[in-house]
Amino acid sequence: MPDDPVGTFCGDVPRRAAEAAVARPRPRSTKSFVQPLAGAGRCAVPSTYVVCERDRALRRALQEDMAVRTAGPVRLPGHHSPFLAMPGVRASLFARIAREASA
Repeated sequence: MPDDPVGTFCGDVPRRAAEAAVARPRPRSTKSFVQPLAGAGRCAVPSTYVVCERDRALRRALQEDMAVRTAGPVRLPGHHSPFLAMPGVRASLFARIAREASA
């Protein structure tokens, strides 16, 4: 965990919600980082990557690398947790992606 998890993961989330969010994660196995991937949903189903332009947890280059492996990136001007900071924008984004996929 970084020295400032609220600033790293929730830089644009209201303080009380950010503190609650960073208190929830639990330790997980390192296998998820090192175990070979047998299959990825993004290979079978078109996917979109949300690049968070002010993210302090994931470098922009890493986000761009992950975005290349999808149908395309969408850019949001926020930090690492747009699902907490801008839920309405996220919901609109999901609705737009669903409409485009069904068209």
